Amino acid sequence: MRAWLAGLGLLLAATGIHAETKQQIYDRAQTAFDRFDWPVASAGFAQLLPAPPAPLKGASAVIAARLAEAELKQDQYEAARGHATRAVAGLADNPEERAQALITLGNASRLDLMMPEAIAAFSEAAKIGNTLPATRAAALIGLAQSASVYAPDTAAAALATLVADPKLMAGWSNERRAQVEALQGRAELNRGDFRAANRFFDAAVRDSGSLTSNKVSMVQVALRGDAAIASQMLGYDESARKYLAFSGAGHVNWDNISRGNLQPPVCGQPDDGPDAIQPDDTAVVEFSIGPDGEVTNAMTIFASRPGPMGIGFARAVRDWSWRPSAVAKLNPFWRALVRMQLRCITRPAPESIYDGFQRETRKWFDEQGLTTAEFHKLWNGDSSPLDANLAGTDARAIAALMGRNDDTKLNAADRARLDKALDATNAPANVRALILFNVLQAHEIGTRSSAGAAASRLAAALPGFAARWPNSEGTPWLRLSYARALESAGDFNAAQTQLEMVLATPVTYLPEASLIRSVATVHLAALHKRAGDTVAAMRLVTDAGLSAEQCALFDLQPVSTAGGGGTSDFPEEALSWGFDGYVLLAYDIGADGRTTGVRAVVAYPPFIFDAAATKVVKRLRYLPPVLDGSATGCNGARRSISFKSG
Repeated sequence: MRAWLAGLGLLLAATGIHAETKQQIYDRAQTAFDRFDWPVASAGFAQLLPAPPAPLKGASAVIAARLAEAELKQDQYEAARGHATRAVAGLADNPEERAQALITLGNASRLDLMMPEAIAAFSEAAKIGNTLPATRAAALIGLAQSASVYAPDTAAAALATLVADPKLMAGWSNERRAQVEALQGRAELNRGDFRAANRFFDAAVRDSGSLTSNKVSMVQVALRGDAAIASQMLGYDESARKYLAFSGAGHVNWDNISRGNLQPPVCGQPDDGPDAIQPDDTAVVEFSIGPDGEVTNAMTIFASRPGPMGIGFARAVRDWSWRPSAVAKLNPFWRALVRMQLRCITRPAPESIYDGFQRETRKWFDEQGLTTAEFHKLWNGDSSPLDANLAGTDARAIAALMGRNDDTKLNAADRARLDKALDATNAPANVRALILFNVLQAHEIGTRSSAGAAASRLAAALPGFAARWPNSEGTPWLRLSYARALESAGDFNAAQTQLEMVLATPVTYLPEASLIRSVATVHLAALHKRAGDTVAAMRLVTDAGLSAEQCALFDLQPVSTAGGGGTSDFPEEALSWGFDGYVLLAYDIGADGRTTGVRAVVAYPPFIFDAAATKVVKRLRYLPPVLDGSATGCNGARRSISFKSG
């Protein structure tokens, strides 16, 4: 340390800066670093560095390495990579510090899902660390973590080197040794040798405390989840469910979590090359959900084939998010390590009517002076019930009140405050329409009973809105939403009346090209065809100029007429273990109204409920859209199914 401080003093003297002042900055930063106060440490170390592209040497390079490590602890991966790269370049004469900087660079790259860069950094660190057992061991473990899915042969070789040298693991605890065994299992799992993987995972579970401990750590949760995957691949269903039961899988409350923004990756095209995600590919991704609802530490644990494909799934999960108010209802321990099975979707989610109203609403809040961060914090429920914003009459009050509109409707007092704030801000009709849609939970039409309840809420609210804003797009949209709820509830005659009223809206207020008009036309044509009036159905879509391509471009919300799940669809084994689950399925609708190409694209826990959910969706029947003069198939439909054991 004395040599390091002397070097720092020489550096400061050379730059002509008062040494005592800079020394104080360094001391404050290093003290913060030792206390794990990463923001203060980062700010201090950053003050001591010359701006790039000035090269770093000696003490300044070590400071850059410390800064990179502090940034890594704050999930600032890009900044950490930049400073670690500068540090590595300036530490050629200091092998120990250079190896540590390479490990920081490797971890920042790995956590940012840049696996080739991570593998290169850890490989170089392992070579430098030949005479430093602890450094070499850390580099080999980092190399195995980075390569287990991307290049599992490389991971297996790194771990073989680690366990072959007694000095590298001397004095390690059983739990730490179990983590190495689990990494060996992951490498074999992704190499396709499931039996070898199973042996490693069994050993890891045993060395970490078996399944008998009253207390469980995150390490044990991960190990048991790994063992479950290997058992599932081998067809050892009972063993897999046992491991999952002791990992906490199936015990996350999906009443709240299933409402997140869960967008699977889009499948690649045949000419995208072998690294693109294909429909037959699957992966298990592990991640944490922070209190702000954002995903952190997304990492692919298993992929059906090695290479970049598996990492693509983790990149998709990294963009997921949930409402903070929903996350607050989850057990913090279990949301710190969630695993899901994923497949890709064959096409992106089509444009929906809601998307357009949402963009218009967000623009209005921008005009009211809310920053993006402030808007999302309030709208997503990240505010206390005592928040001063709730009592206001400005746009912040509106966003804060909507943040309370979570899994229950706003109470009468909140509704009154919301109406007062909307009037005080002179909120546009379309903004009010989106807010009313959310307050009424008009999207909750997944079952006949929930659709009937949504229809009742819309029936009560629609006349007042239509009377006040008869010439807005919001009125026909809410009317269309009412018709959709009636359809899902099985009241097709009442739905037809509402659809006809939508189409009667003057084009001055609802243009011919409006998505609202197109969706209403398709639904009314389907109802005509259902009633046997094919001529009327064909005339509607022909006059509107609609074609079969509309199904791919827009969310036409086809009408479900039959099917659904029941208690008999709950897997008996999962029921006996008390698992809950969630599955998001993607499928197409044929011209005969039957579902085709049903695929589970998101499943929790992995491999447990996807088969049962697929059977449920295969039984669904729809009124197919009438386009190009006849009933036509519709691609890209989605449906989520929740399984609750109690």
